[in-house]
Amino acid sequence: MIQIDVSLFIQIVNFLLLIWVLNKVLYKPIRVKLSERKKTVVDGQQWIDDIKNQAQGIELQINDSLKRARAEGLKSKETFIQEAMLNEKKMLEEMNQKVRSELENSRKKMDGEIQKTREFLVNEIDIYAEAIGRKILGRAIQ
Repeated sequence: MIQIDVSLFIQIVNFLLLIWVLNKVLYKPIRVKLSERKKTVVDGQQWIDDIKNQAQGIELQINDSLKRARAEGLKSKETFIQEAMLNEKKMLEEMNQKVRSELENSRKKMDGEIQKTREFLVNEIDIYAEAIGRKILGRAIQ
């Protein structure tokens, strides 16, 4: 059984003194370090959240820039295609004009040669007709 005497009070005082000393020497610094660590973790988490928000903002800016660049690229592409089509049309028209001109020159040249050949054959037809008549009839035709 527990005896209540002076030693019990000395033990209680000793225990309270030990608790007070441990609190001052051991527990308080540990609680301070834990509090500092908690503050560091909270600050780090806040910093991470800030960086994430900045990254999201930058990502949105990059996406917007990409969209604008793609739109400008498509616009430039369409412009280049239209210019190429106009150049193609112009070149085809020039080639068609050149071909028509050459065709017309060839026709004129051929018409001239046909006319010369006709004139030559008209002049030569009498000679050929007389030669054929001689061969068929076997005598000279007058």
